[in-house]
Amino acid sequence: ILGPRLKVIALVTLERDTPDGHDAFRRAMTALPQVAHCHFVAGGCDYFVQFNLESMDQYDRLLERHFTAMPIVKRVESMVVLKEVKNGGIGRIDFASDR
Repeated sequence: ILGPRLKVIALVTLERDTPDGHDAFRRAMTALPQVAHCHFVAGGCDYFVQFNLESMDQYDRLLERHFTAMPIVKRVESMVVLKEVKNGGIGRIDFASDR
């Protein structure tokens, strides 16, 4: 078995900005084993979600079952990772040393 071969990033916007809506979405993402990362972000969307998947068919099924079925989700913008340029980093950044 090769394992997940496809990385998909979903930029998710919720319908309403309520504590209950965020809690429901976070619980749903935590329960999905295909979710590698889920970040609550500022900007043009509410969440940055990275999936590690076997195929686009698997992502399509996830969209139908877990995004389309959730009334709290207003919009999902999907991006397929073509090539990983960098993975990992130095961890903690000490901004004080940049002065």
